Order: sequence, then C-alpha cells, then structure tokens
Amino acid sequence: MKNFTPPIESRSDDELITIAYSDDWDVEAVEQAREELNKRNISEDVQLQRLNALQPGYGSDAQVILERGEPLVTVATFSYQHQLLLVKSMLESEGIPCFTKDELTIQIQPLFSIPLGGIKLQVFESDVERALSILHESGYLIEP
Repeated sequence: MKNFTPPIESRSDDELITIAYSDDWDVEAVEQAREELNKRNISEDVQLQRLNALQPGYGSDAQVILERGEPLVTVATFSYQHQLLLVKSMLESEGIPCFTKDELTIQIQPLFSIPLGGIKLQVFESDVERALSILHESGYLIEP
C-alpha cells in the first residue's frame, strides 16, 4: 500500500470525495479515498451531491451549496446563456437562490449544448415547487 502526504485517512470528507472521483490521482489513492469514505459511512448519493457542489462549474457558489447541505434540482434547461440569464434573474428577484451547470462549457463550446443537454438552471430542492410555479405563471413552462 502506497503512502501519500498528507495521509489519505487524515483528509477532509470533501478532499476524499474529490480524490475518489478524479482521473488525476493515482489509482491507489482513488481506491484508498473510496475505502475511507466507506469507513466514514458517507453514502454514494451524498458523495455525488457533494461532488456536484465541488465541481468547478459552480465556482464560488460551491461553498453556499455545501453549507446548505440540500440537493440541487434542475428546473429548466436552455440552449443559450441569454435565455438562462433572464429566467435566473427573475427567480432570484423572487428570493430563490439559483445555480447553473454547464454554463461555462457551453459558452466556450456552443456545440456542446446538445450533447450536454443545455445549460441547467438549478435551485435547492425546497425551492422547486415555488420556482416551477413562477416559471409556469410567467410562461416559461407550459406545464406546471
């Protein structure tokens, strides 16, 4: 078994999650990180939620997402950023925190919009019903 500095078992949960799902780390480090996460009883669902929050696509929002500890749910998808920004600002003006996924990737490579499924507008799970209601009332969603 390889030794890493600092040792894998001494790292934070977020560091372990980042290592466990990385292609950049040594295979043995990945395995050790996954074993340590299992020892800490951190379920795969929780790991994936936290990984999504830690991904660079969320930028400075990652800390807010982690602190709230609530899953994000996609409420709408857009092919173009200008469409997203209009709807996002509408929801935020109603007090609903919004996050985007794949926005920067699609800005850089617009042709990736179709394979990625567009830019995702996400809200916390507890805000989904209100967000969908606002989108429906404003005509952005045909069905509630």
